[in-house]
Amino acid sequence: LESRASKLEKERAKLGQDQLKVLKDYAARPRGEQERIRRHSQKESISIVSAILQETDLEWQLADTHHTLALEYVSTALSIRDRKEIINVLCHSSPDYLTQSIRQLVDAYEPVIRHLHNAVNLSGTIGDFEYFIKDMIKLAKISTDKQGKSTAPT
Repeated sequence: LESRASKLEKERAKLGQDQLKVLKDYAARPRGEQERIRRHSQKESISIVSAILQETDLEWQLADTHHTLALEYVSTALSIRDRKEIINVLCHSSPDYLTQSIRQLVDAYEPVIRHLHNAVNLSGTIGDFEYFIKDMIKLAKISTDKQGKSTAPT
């Protein structure tokens, strides 16, 4: 996403640098402001890009190609922001909910896995399954001759 956003930024011939900055700043705005702009966009039946740009003194009526590029840029900026927030919540929050959830999941299934391990020889069963899959792959491969015709019997 970051590379796509930088690629869109480099296509400045289509959008002005100031317009790009305003669109990028929209993703960093507080949720209340974003909701207010979204409601304005819906109420006036205009695109979100036009609603964002109307908040400034910049030109907000764009050609179709510029508008499409601007919509993609806003979408990419919001996706980047969302991913960063998800990473922040999952990995940097205190307490660490992700690690705690994984531990609870493993704790829940550990008795079942131990019981199964004691009842069945898993290494032999898994080994047999591995050989079965390898043999199936060998059979599934289509052999061809030099002319590209299948040599498998029909």
